[in-house]
Amino acid sequence: MEEKIGRETLQELIKLEIGILSAYQALLTSSERGKAKEALNKVIKAAIDAVAPVLEFQHTVFNTAVPLHEYAVEQTRQLLAKLLEEEQARTSIHNKMREEAEGRGRQK
Repeated sequence: MEEKIGRETLQELIKLEIGILSAYQALLTSSERGKAKEALNKVIKAAIDAVAPVLEFQHTVFNTAVPLHEYAVEQTRQLLAKLLEEEQARTSIHNKMREEAEGRGRQK
């Protein structure tokens, strides 16, 4: 069921909004605004001051982590290359043995 706002209710809402805007405008022009601005600036400055050590920490961790990852990648690459060589050698031996076995089978 849809509710309809009566004209009086709508007028009261508009008056309330005008009152809120008037109070907000008074706050903007008051001396409290300056105090609030100063407090906000202090909060922002403290946040910036707190972020600098965090960024420095992240930079240090990054500079430590990246070389470790690069080392791990290189070690893994070398291991895989060695495993590939060994597997290729096993495949070659297996193929030679198969060829020899097939050659003996034909001779009989």
